[in-house]
Amino acid sequence: EGGDIIFYDTETNESHVIEPSKFTEWTFIIFSQQTLHEVTPVTKGTRWVFKAPLFEVNKNRNCSDCADCDDLSS
Repeated sequence: EGGDIIFYDTETNESHVIEPSKFTEWTFIIFSQQTLHEVTPVTKGTRWVFKAPLFEVNKNRNCSDCADCDDLSS
């Protein structure tokens, strides 16, 4: 129980909640590490977290037109 994941949409100021305790099977939730999110405390059971980059960013690439890459240039 608990361990809900709350995603925040900074453009619309909306939040979206995923409640893993409502799933009956193992569930994988994959999202960008840049997504603003929060996880509520687990009150019963165990939450497993696997954090890994799913792709490499080429810092040598010309990202002048890519707003998503602005933070990676430093």
